Formats: sequence, C-alpha cells, structure tokens
Amino acid sequence: MGHLTTFSGHCRYVVTDIDNTFLNKDKQMLQANLDAIREAQAAGIRVAFATGRCMSAVQLWCDEMGLTAPQVVDNGATVFSPVTKSILAAQTLTVEACRFWMEGFRDAGFPPVLCTPEDYYVANANDDTRHQLDIHGEHYTECDSWDALMAAHGARAVKVSGTTACHVAEIEAAATALTAEGQRRGIPFNATYTEKGILVVTAANVSKLSGVKLAASKLGYAMEDVAAIGDGDNDADMLSGCGLGFALANATPAAKAAASHVVGNCDEAGFAQAIRLIVERNNGIGN
Repeated sequence: MGHLTTFSGHCRYVVTDIDNTFLNKDKQMLQANLDAIREAQAAGIRVAFATGRCMSAVQLWCDEMGLTAPQVVDNGATVFSPVTKSILAAQTLTVEACRFWMEGFRDAGFPPVLCTPEDYYVANANDDTRHQLDIHGEHYTECDSWDALMAAHGARAVKVSGTTACHVAEIEAAATALTAEGQRRGIPFNATYTEKGILVVTAANVSKLSGVKLAASKLGYAMEDVAAIGDGDNDADMLSGCGLGFALANATPAAKAAASHVVGNCDEAGFAQAIRLIVERNNGIGN
C-alpha cells in the first residue's frame, strides 16, 4: 500500500488504535502513554481513539482524559461526540449481510455478536465469547433467542463479530469460507481482523480510515492535518491515508508498509514516542 498522504506540516488531530498500540500486550495503560496524551492536548492537538471497541468503553476513557474530539469506534462504523455522548455518524450493514454473517458465525460454532451504535448483543454466549467481550470493556446484553435478536436489532447493526481466544484456527477457516461464499452471492461487506481471533464485519465501504475522514470533517480538518498511530492490518489504510502514520515496532507488515514512521513497540511506550515526534514536527523539529 505505502504511505499515500502528504503531511501539511502541522498536526491538528491524532487518532490512535487501542489494543497493542495505546495499551501494551497485557492490555494495560502505560503511564508514559497517558502523559503523552496530556502533552498532545497541551500542545493544542485534539486526540481520538480509532478502534474496533464500542462507544461505551471509549466514553469512559474520554471522561477520564478529558478528550473532546469526535471518536471513531466499531472499526470505523460509528463516530460519536464524547462531550454530548451522541452519535455523529453510523454506517449500518445491510440486513442481508447482517443475517448472512450472524448465521455463518452461529453455524460455525461461534456465538455472533451483533453491534448497534449504542450496545452490543449476543445470543447463546459461551465463556470464550464472554471473556473476549469482558477484557475489551465491551458492554453487552445477552439474548436467549437468536431470532428475536435479529428481529429487534438486525436493521441497526453497524458491526457483526465472531470472537475466540481458544479456537483461532477454526474461526480463521470459517471466516475464509464465509468470505468466499458472501462474495460469490454478491453480498456487500468488509470483513477484517481487529486482533488474532477477532473477525469484525462492517458495511462494504467502512474502515477506520472512512471513520477518521468523517470525524476530521466534523472538525473542519483535512487529512493532511491528521496523524494516525496503529499496529494492525485494520489500521493500515488509516496509517496510509493520514498526513502522518506511525506504526509500532510490533505492527503487522501491512501496517508498517502503510506508515510514514515506525516507532517502538507497545510494551515500551511506542505510542508516547510517536506523540513526541508529532509535537516536535509541529514545532519545526525533526523530519
């Protein structure tokens, strides 16, 4: 892919992935990274998360850190204001795509998670699914009836996900087969891994980059004024499409190829290093 967007010379908005980027591999927040967010804010730079996580989980951090810029969640499908706690944009799946992936995950043995902008729903959850949702801070409602879940929320789904920590090879095989079958049927969707063992499906035109573009437009910023920080394949288009793109040392090859810079890994506060470089660039220091 390569890095495609020229930096304007002054960053006004930083967007960052969470897992294995802002958080370390143990999903802990390093003090250096928290200090870096405050450094960015003090320098007049707006900060947002661009994540596969849900609105309620990110809202807690926005309240703690005093973040006011639009936030990008659900892997780009939802943009919300942490100030008004309102949805600014939500891009829904077609009902056909939602049903196809819900049925596909279910039939493969992975309780599907149906996500609306406000809440997550899961039918017939198992311990594996609950654990994955819990460690990512996802608020969810358990439903007994899969049909009732689809009837009540299928038309409002912004994301459907299958998740496992115990059967990664199995979900990858199921995802490959479902992707091929969905494409054969001409069903529109975008399926991508946010982490190993977590496959998320959004509308065909949705990605973190599309969400960041919507958020930046709400602020009146050009993409040349935006810096992105990330580590995963699902971060690659965002890293390429922002004026500055920082991949962590633990990033995937696709993320590194899309970035303009590579910094330290997530266990060594690579995020904080990226913020320092951004502030230096704004001050006319460095490359």
